Amino acid sequence: MDPIEFLKALRRRWIAIVATLGIALSLAWLTTTVTPVGVGPVTQSYKATAVLLDIRSANFGSSGGIENLKTIAALTTVGEVPIRAAKALRYNGEPQALASRVNATADTDAGILEISATSTDPREVERIADTFAVELLGFLKDRRASTIAEEAQAISVRLNRLDGEIQALDRQITTLENKAKGAPTGSRGDILRASRGAKVRQYGFLSDRYQELASDAAETGRFVKIQDAKALPQAATGFRPPRTRTSRLLFAGVLGLVAGAGLVLVLERIDTRIRSKEDAELHFGFPVLAEIPPLPRGGRRPASMVGSPGSGPADAFRLLGVGVMTNGVKPGEVHPQPAEIDGLGGRVILVTSASAAEGKSTVVANLATVLGAGGKRVLVLSCDLRRPTVHRLLGVPNEDGIAEVVSLNGKANLDRLVLETKIPRVSIVPSGQADGRQSELLDSVSFRKALVDARGLADVVLVDTPPVLTGDSAGLLRAVDAVVIVARVGKTSIEGAERASALLRRLEAPVVGVALNESHEAVLPSRYYRRAKKEKRP
Repeated sequence: MDPIEFLKALRRRWIAIVATLGIALSLAWLTTTVTPVGVGPVTQSYKATAVLLDIRSANFGSSGGIENLKTIAALTTVGEVPIRAAKALRYNGEPQALASRVNATADTDAGILEISATSTDPREVERIADTFAVELLGFLKDRRASTIAEEAQAISVRLNRLDGEIQALDRQITTLENKAKGAPTGSRGDILRASRGAKVRQYGFLSDRYQELASDAAETGRFVKIQDAKALPQAATGFRPPRTRTSRLLFAGVLGLVAGAGLVLVLERIDTRIRSKEDAELHFGFPVLAEIPPLPRGGRRPASMVGSPGSGPADAFRLLGVGVMTNGVKPGEVHPQPAEIDGLGGRVILVTSASAAEGKSTVVANLATVLGAGGKRVLVLSCDLRRPTVHRLLGVPNEDGIAEVVSLNGKANLDRLVLETKIPRVSIVPSGQADGRQSELLDSVSFRKALVDARGLADVVLVDTPPVLTGDSAGLLRAVDAVVIVARVGKTSIEGAERASALLRRLEAPVVGVALNESHEAVLPSRYYRRAKKEKRP
């Protein structure tokens, strides 16, 4: 949807925007009334960070070794460290719940481990961060001592075993030398001495490793604490609702307007009704002859056009009159019965719609009024035999009329049933009583003869028919000079418009265009007419 169309949609659906804005403001008012925001102290969050420095690399053997700084960071909040910290802090809840308030971050390049905690109590947050740092150091120290002790114990056992094996080899070599009495001992002696040398070298290597472990056990450990935790206030992050009633109402107003615009966009996407001139021309496939603005209260009766000839609706109906009088076929030009109408000057205009309640009869009555005001003799034929309405708008009774003329096979003269209205130069033949035979009556030869007679009684004959999709007026479409389709903004469906257009094209009806009823997109603004009215006052 382009911006111009979206702005038009906003204007059409202003009620949805106002409703959304009202709901947003009401909710903001109620929430600030029930729970005043901004009353009392604002909760402040604190963060404290203890920093550990990795002073050397550590390797505690192949079993259970901790070699990676990121692994040590992960151990801060899982396993034994949270249990030890909870015990040290005398925390009664689950240790893991306490650990959820702690975050450990490893900087492998700098060899730094940061242990941070958050809380609303500055003293508590310092104690949590420092305790987790201390307990991590304690855990690593205990784990390191345990690992060293296990390895030292294993080396000690191996040293004792090697010492025994060396002593056994010494005894074997001594015995062999005594037997030889100074003579060479041969290959067996060489093997024993080589085996003893290997075990002596292995014993020396293990002895050195044992001494290293003893030295490692005396050291303080791999990490040293270089910074104690210090509570620092945290700046507010993310969205925080306004704390005062005024600011909250302003925020709610903006939010309501945005939500209202979004709602309008959604409604436009799912709406299947004609909303504008562009919609009507797109889906009917015919030009819009006039955009008729909403009539004032009581304006359905054409007397309003007589009393307000300079109003917006009156101008729209005059524009429609020009369109229907200058378009379509000429009498006798493209007619199925040219001999019957040859020489007759009356122009027959059929007014229909896609469905009911489009304002078709209102358009007929007001169009007759403006044509009569323009000096033409207008005869209205009330052929909507299903739901006749136009006779009431023109202020005449519905007694004998079209139905009686047709039922008498044309023996009753049409001119005897013509009723004059209070509007100058406008007369009408009411519908009469069709008794459910409307399709049969309107498609009869008698009615076509009556239509030819009507041409001689007026300059313009307006035929008010049922909606075209009922099929009642199908037989008349090629017996008239022009067809006008009435569509009502917000009422006519896109599907109905397309089906009506397809039917009219298939029947080769002389459609001249669309009269768009209840249009809010008037060409001239209402202030133009208000100003013109003021200038006429003495």
